[in-house]
Amino acid sequence: MLESSSSSNYNGLQVGLNSRYRKGLSYGMSYTFSKALDDGSTDATQAENIYNFRAEKSHSDFDRNHILVFNYVYEFPFWRKGRRFHEKALGGWKLAGTSQFQSGPWLTPSISTATGARRPDRVGPPRYLDPRDVVTLKGGDGLPRTGNFYFDPGPGGMFVAPPADRYGNSAPRVIRGPGRDNWNMTLMKDFALRGESTKLTFRAEAFNIFNHSQFNNPSVSASSRDFGTVASSAPGRNVQMGLKLIF
Repeated sequence: MLESSSSSNYNGLQVGLNSRYRKGLSYGMSYTFSKALDDGSTDATQAENIYNFRAEKSHSDFDRNHILVFNYVYEFPFWRKGRRFHEKALGGWKLAGTSQFQSGPWLTPSISTATGARRPDRVGPPRYLDPRDVVTLKGGDGLPRTGNFYFDPGPGGMFVAPPADRYGNSAPRVIRGPGRDNWNMTLMKDFALRGESTKLTFRAEAFNIFNHSQFNNPSVSASSRDFGTVASSAPGRNVQMGLKLIF
């Protein structure tokens, strides 16, 4: 039997601010403070214990409690309509960009038992660390492990294996993953080639311009030696330039 059903609840506060073009500047801001709970985020979600759907209720897969986004366009004020060579070259530039700050996703822990992998018993909250630091801690297997830890695996401090005759008491999605702090910027200018009909547009774009470390999700297998460690990150700074002829 296949049953497609679940329950969900969402509460949120959404705030927006926009400023029209004024003195060379226009900008916008949006902020969302929210919480989404459910016992099945997608049509592929399966309950660990089909006789206890209440044990599945937790943060949604797509729950991001805080999302703040800025966007802006600024036209530099000097030599906008310059006629001399250096005025034409240095005037008329525009700076645009978007900045995003976002909470991380919620992750589901698992643990290996004699009857297979399942959610563990939860005995304590996660103690988050700075994954940019390389430290030596005991991994999920209880042996020393050197790496970039996102949280202290502390064997037995957060999760323990449940008895073989029952499911673990931990809900799904109880570990918050790494968030995002990203800045993208563009510097651009139009060069008139023949009156107003033909122009050349130059754009220099930088993604993650400040090269912030933005880590991917850590290992959440509580019995693994890599439990709590981060093995990869999102792309670093990327700069590209381009020319476009409009005629």
